[in-house]
Amino acid sequence: MISQWSRRSPWPAALLIVVLAALLYGCILSFGYVWDDSLLFLDKTALLNEPLSWSLLAEPVLPGTTYMRPLVFLTLFGEFHLFGQSPVISHSVNLALLMANALLVFAVCRRLALSTGREHGNERALLAAVLYILHPALVESTAWVSGRFDLMVTLFLLLGVAAYLAPGLRSGWRLVLVSAAMLAALLSKELGAVLPGVLLCVWVACHADPAEPPLRTFGRMFRCNAGLLLVLAAVLAGYMLLRVRSMGAAYHYALNTDYVRQAWIEQLLPLEALKFYAMQILLPFHAVGPLHPANELHPHDFASLSASLFVLGGLLALLVLAWLKRTAATWLALAGLLCLLPVMHFVPLFIGGNIGHERFLTAPLAFLAMAVVLVRWEVLFVRWSLSAQAGRRILALAGLGWAVLAAWTTHGILPFWANELQLWNWAYHAHPNFKYARYNYLYGALKESRLHLVDKEIERLQKEQSGLDVDVQLLYANALVRSGNEESLKYLEGIMFALPKFHEQADGRERIDHFLLTAMQMGGVYADYASALMVFRGEAAEALKYNRIAEWYLRESEKIPVRYQRVAILYALGDFSAADVLYHQQELFYYPRKDAMRLGVVQILSRYCEIKGAADVACWEAAKRGLIPATDGAPRPSASNG
Repeated sequence: MISQWSRRSPWPAALLIVVLAALLYGCILSFGYVWDDSLLFLDKTALLNEPLSWSLLAEPVLPGTTYMRPLVFLTLFGEFHLFGQSPVISHSVNLALLMANALLVFAVCRRLALSTGREHGNERALLAAVLYILHPALVESTAWVSGRFDLMVTLFLLLGVAAYLAPGLRSGWRLVLVSAAMLAALLSKELGAVLPGVLLCVWVACHADPAEPPLRTFGRMFRCNAGLLLVLAAVLAGYMLLRVRSMGAAYHYALNTDYVRQAWIEQLLPLEALKFYAMQILLPFHAVGPLHPANELHPHDFASLSASLFVLGGLLALLVLAWLKRTAATWLALAGLLCLLPVMHFVPLFIGGNIGHERFLTAPLAFLAMAVVLVRWEVLFVRWSLSAQAGRRILALAGLGWAVLAAWTTHGILPFWANELQLWNWAYHAHPNFKYARYNYLYGALKESRLHLVDKEIERLQKEQSGLDVDVQLLYANALVRSGNEESLKYLEGIMFALPKFHEQADGRERIDHFLLTAMQMGGVYADYASALMVFRGEAAEALKYNRIAEWYLRESEKIPVRYQRVAILYALGDFSAADVLYHQQELFYYPRKDAMRLGVVQILSRYCEIKGAADVACWEAAKRGLIPATDGAPRPSASNG
């Protein structure tokens, strides 16, 4: 029955793909912003408050890196200006991108089935799209708004392949469309650079003749694609020039002999990454999550080395088959592996000490799903001495079992991405000794105002360890400030004593990006200390000093919170005109936590005035203006009392 309707039209299959994606991933529309969403666009409010410009879009994704993703930031800019900053809209865009990618998997696979003479092209293409949607590795890039980088680069890679395979398209238009797709992919993520290699793999999948000598096939491949490769090389060269001009360098890490010795030889990181991704591709049912710490690996253990040899043997077998047989399935599998090449640790990566992430499989899985459905299984059945009927039954049972497990896993892990605390509670319990997981768990608890969770974890760490790491001390001090505990001053003073005084150094701006804490974290230390001085000691002048230091560490789009804090300090100092001007300036900007900032002004000033008493001139004036609650019967202070 499926064969009858799918043979007539691809639209029912396309509708099924959209419905399946909506049913499985529709829950993400109720999710909030998590993880690096704060760093990329929540706390950095430039995308909402500054006019559109190249410098706005081409700012490095993370401080101290050269990751340039202007097209993704353009979608965020457009989204925020059209609809406001809403997690519902942001997740809707991600869901639409997943649907578009799955539909492109269907369209490309359908075309490949036709080009390679496979029967039941619609059914094969539908199966590839279903396998793609169900795979649990797609949860990270779809349920996390910042996963849009991977969704978008996958979209343009697939569009480039679709344009390359489009029948009846004039060569000139084909060049234009494929080149535009490559440029868009590069401006979404650096992975776009692999498109020429992917297209060559697709060409072999469609045009190779197993009876032809391999070298002749590959010579024909380059001759047929010479013009396109030259144009794509020019696109890549232009992109690199733009990148160097915007970022100041082609890449923020140097590939040197020390890295090769340590990462390739001592830690075996490329081989460990190959094992990790092989496991996540084939059996993604138990180790899916936001973190996969490299320091938990034991690459030189017998079991680990045995697994490495097994996976390496599988890769070599695939390469030999691709060279000798040149089947569509083997070359599509190579296209998928080519999409993994940039994250295999052959070059240094900035991924927080992890061996890999599932989001990096968003593009590879598109080609691997197509490879699976285009395998000539009937040939394998004969080699395995199976009848066609028995082989199909075994294949159907294995495929159905995998699909059910994949769908169950995807459904089970999606809720963990709903908010910051759920995500990091999951990750921390999976990796309790990973500092990155610990920090983010505590940060998530603070963000959700679950201070008792912070206290409980700090108490446990203090019993188990001789001291707290600096980043954990920072979060604990913030929790103490929030809970009204004056002990926060001692913690903050200790942290500030240990921190380099970048704000006093001539080259501090250049050195700050290479420190173990981010500039925003260090700015937070000084801002928290300014708050503590106000609410525990009533020292407004000293608080203003540290507030200005905090501002030095922050980029322009990150300064709104410290400027609201300064409003409270200026009111406390009696400079009402300056405070009013600064307050109204901040009110002109969009900030997602503006209500909390306004409340913070009142709370800081109120607590300051509790310490100073009603006789303080500034506090009396603040109460008179209704900025803080008035003290009944409080006499008007004389100027000398101020």
